Amino acid sequence: LTCILLQFLRRLLLPKVFDVAAFLAGTAEKSKQDARKVAVILNPVAGGQGKSEAIWIRVKTIFEAFGKLDLTLIRSSSAGDAKQWAAADALDFDTIVCIGGDGTLFEVVNGLLSRTDREVAAQISLAVIPAGTGNGLAKSLGIAPDEVERAAAIALRGKTQELDVVKATHGKATSFSFLFAAYGFLADVDFESDNPAKTPTSCTRNLM
Repeated sequence: LTCILLQFLRRLLLPKVFDVAAFLAGTAEKSKQDARKVAVILNPVAGGQGKSEAIWIRVKTIFEAFGKLDLTLIRSSSAGDAKQWAAADALDFDTIVCIGGDGTLFEVVNGLLSRTDREVAAQISLAVIPAGTGNGLAKSLGIAPDEVERAAAIALRGKTQELDVVKATHGKATSFSFLFAAYGFLADVDFESDNPAKTPTSCTRNLM
């Protein structure tokens, strides 16, 4: 009985190891895993305390072990960097992997769709490795924040699915939303809840 109890506790407490090899062997097309030019957009401040940098090390290990990718790492240094890069240089790559939160993805999507050749740019595959605070899109795609290896394997697999995008124009400004669009009260709540020191409602953001 003691032995059974210890085994149960061990399975409960120890983190499950995602089997990348089994996942790729069972579902992937090898031609899609190899010979791709991949840009990795890393937001170094996403999640805080070096979280995204640590995640990148884990992702890089998987990419190098299971694929033959031509990897280029691009670290954003300020707000708007990812958008500017996507608007200028994205067509040099087949896939863009975003290591960050929804803000990083938002910049990349808006950079791609701000191009005059947006129909071509929209064909570039996007992958998300959750490293932010909310990670709304990753969760919507069924990827939990702690599933780094699984997210990397999905990106490596090369199987894509279409995602609807909302275009919003206000005066001369145009933006594209991939998760949700809101204005007024809901938008204020979302922005204000990002700063715990600014408002006591930040602790309830995940309930709203």
